Amino acid sequence: MNSSLNSTDLARAIDGPRIAIPRASIQALGLEAAAFLQQASFLSSLKAEANGWFDLPAEGEPDPEPKNIFSELGSWQACLGIQRDALRKIRRKLCDMQILEEKRSGVPARLHYRVNHDAYIQFLADCGQKIQTAKSRKLDAEYPQTSLHGCRTQECEVSANYSREYPENIKDINNTRAKARFDFVDALVSRGVDPIHAREWQAIRKKKRATLTKDAVLLTEREAEKAGINLGDAIETCALRGWAGFKADWLTPNNERSSQTRSLVEDLTDTSWAQGGW
Repeated sequence: MNSSLNSTDLARAIDGPRIAIPRASIQALGLEAAAFLQQASFLSSLKAEANGWFDLPAEGEPDPEPKNIFSELGSWQACLGIQRDALRKIRRKLCDMQILEEKRSGVPARLHYRVNHDAYIQFLADCGQKIQTAKSRKLDAEYPQTSLHGCRTQECEVSANYSREYPENIKDINNTRAKARFDFVDALVSRGVDPIHAREWQAIRKKKRATLTKDAVLLTEREAEKAGINLGDAIETCALRGWAGFKADWLTPNNERSSQTRSLVEDLTDTSWAQGGW
């Protein structure tokens, strides 16, 4: 992509004051996710003074006397009709694609969003390229005996079926890799963990060089059961306290801990939580 091109300005020009959703984006993401991305891209481009960060609640009614576009929209549900559960899945998908960024800030803390416009424009370009490739493949299948097709095959000295077989082979390889790859965040979210807490804990474990495996998830879930809490609460505790791992006895009530020989200073300076290898 041309380095002189301002991707934020380009996103603003594409989106404009209304939602015009590229067809390629709908085909790749689905209508609701494509609409969310387009609206978020436009709103993010309006907040240049805040480095693109903006907040819009999941639910709520528009302000009858709006002072800006955010109060005019009211919420994601009001402006796009997206329900809270669907919104959570869309956010997680776009964050995993590194197109959308999230953080909590303010008092009280509110969820803020930012679109990575370079990644967004590249995503649109990739979608367009895939559509064009699919159209070309369809034309080759419909008109296999044209002179142009014959010339291309002869010049490359490959079989006539090669252009159709190669993408299928690549597709099989990609599918095999996708099945073999374990997604740490998805494994946590599928067990009821908040996506934000899951990503925060993943970052903590990466920083402390802890493994991101299925066994780590299962061990943590087992320790959470011992502590009498669900996995979501355990991961939230880890994220808030900066723990790379979780043990049930770390949440032992004070009346039980008083019978132990550890001093208050030892409790406060305990760093065993950072030494877990799993």
